[in-house]
Formats: sequence, structure tokens, C-alpha cells
Amino acid sequence: MELLEDEPDWVVIGRAPGMRELAFQRAAPWVPGAPESGSRVFADPADHPFCLVFGRPASSDPHWR
Repeated sequence: MELLEDEPDWVVIGRAPGMRELAFQRAAPWVPGAPESGSRVFADPADHPFCLVFGRPASSDPHWR
């Protein structure tokens, strides 16, 4: 995969330009909330929370074109 987008709080990698296959977004401070459909919260080995989100977000998301 190659780096497709690299912003301070947003990074996207994919196999080719335009193929947004894996994105990372900083969400600090993280605040526990009610479960949302399409995502799941995990913790890394150092107990830092991260979410996996499935599917495409609403078209209002500026990071998805």
C-alpha cells in the first residue's frame, strides 16, 4: 500500500491513487460514548482505544470524496 493522504489528524493508505482502503484519524480527547452502528472500539497493547469503522461514511464527511 502507499500513502495517499497525510494530514496532521488524518492519514489514508491504499493500493493505488483513489483507492482509500485504510484510514487513520486522531480523536483526542477520546470520550467513551454509546455504541454506534458500523464501528467497534478496541484497545491496543498499551491500552490506547481505537475504532474500526465499516463501510462508507455519510457524504457529508469531508475526508471521503
